[in-house]
Amino acid sequence: PKPPQPARPTHHGYTRVDDGSVVLSPADQATLDGMLLDRVLAKRERAWERSDELRQKLREAGVSVNDGESTYSLAPPKAPKPPKPPPPTEHDYAREEADGGAAWASLPAEHRSAIDGLLLARLQAKKSRQWEAADAMRSQLNELGVYVDDGRKVYKLLGKEELSDAYTRDPADESGVVLNATDEATLVGRLSARRQAQRSRDYAGADAIRDELRAVARQGGCSIVFDDRKHTYRFTTLAGAPGGKRSRDEEGGAAERSRLDRELADHRGGGGGGGGGGGG
Repeated sequence: PKPPQPARPTHHGYTRVDDGSVVLSPADQATLDGMLLDRVLAKRERAWERSDELRQKLREAGVSVNDGESTYSLAPPKAPKPPKPPPPTEHDYAREEADGGAAWASLPAEHRSAIDGLLLARLQAKKSRQWEAADAMRSQLNELGVYVDDGRKVYKLLGKEELSDAYTRDPADESGVVLNATDEATLVGRLSARRQAQRSRDYAGADAIRDELRAVARQGGCSIVFDDRKHTYRFTTLAGAPGGKRSRDEEGGAAERSRLDRELADHRGGGGGGGGGGGG
């Protein structure tokens, strides 16, 4: 005759080992004991999927099971995540004024309200990571004659001459270079400073800003080209990079270097021939 089957266990055999800070009601304890017992039975019957399913349910309930030591512990419930802060109700940009606020005071009330509304809506869009909407609102502010410096959290009204110094990215730029809002604001600010230096005939300062921007672009694996007539800028891939093309500035510089090299070689050749004739 076959040996008798072992009796089905009536208890799971696991011991609780935590600090007891989590107190269960008798009903909850009975439910937990029943789940542990069901899992023991599933394992004995090699019903591994059922066993794993029960283990996952225990984990979700905050119960950790150690099969090797036949113990279990209860973790205190996780603290709820703090609610997301409400969207700002005011923009936190300060206004820079060079005229004591006369230009701002001269604007119609609805114009000032529109500027404040756009600054607030743009701030909300940025906090929601809606970058395209934020960029569109920046363009609207520029159309209203407002320049925004995100790095310094300030805005100012631009005069006609200052507004003409604001640069935008060339729509034909196909370099694939992506700038975040802060870097773009910094770049536009430096380009405007360069333009103002040119207006002041501070050509050394303008050239220093140009060289600074080109050096930063090279560090990023690209080059930057300015069009001072259209007040635009664009990026190009550095020569030598996969698929890269030289900008017109780079091609012009290379052509000039090639011409100088040829002239120098001709000069050396002529000088060498003269010396040889004198020796004869």
